[in-house]
Amino acid sequence: MIFFEFFLQLFDEELNKMLVSVPIQKGTILIFKTIKTLS
Repeated sequence: MIFFEFFLQLFDEELNKMLVSVPIQKGTILIFKTIKTLS
């Protein structure tokens, strides 16, 4: 049971990392596209 809770917490952290990193990646791509069109 403790192992299961640990696994859930680990999965939750990984999910949060993914949810955070996806908008950051999209934002970075947007910034690069903006810089390319301006230059």
